[in-house]
Amino acid sequence: MLNVRCPICHRKFAKREDQIGQTFSCSCKELLRVPKRSGDARRVRSLAEKSVEFAVYGAGGAVVGLVLAVVLFSRLRILPGDQYALLVWPIVGFVAGGVFGETGANFVGRLIRDREERD
Repeated sequence: MLNVRCPICHRKFAKREDQIGQTFSCSCKELLRVPKRSGDARRVRSLAEKSVEFAVYGAGGAVVGLVLAVVLFSRLRILPGDQYALLVWPIVGFVAGGVFGETGANFVGRLIRDREERD
């Protein structure tokens, strides 16, 4: 049996393992998906919510890519014609931020915290 908790009203549900991936409605009218691991809460997000998340995390990734490009290229002596790299890094950051979203941001944060704890 898998335990599922609604992220809105915190009501608990028990679902069978053969129901993994199926959707059901909570009493608070929130649409939920049965997760693979017990205890997880999985909301079913609409296309608009996914698009906003892609744009927000993509914009954050683009800013990080631009800062990275500026820092790298200010430290290095760039040959003429390499200024296009200042466009490539933000685009790569936008795509990576949009695709990996919150999971990617949490992964990078975890790497930074682990490194700080070692030092």
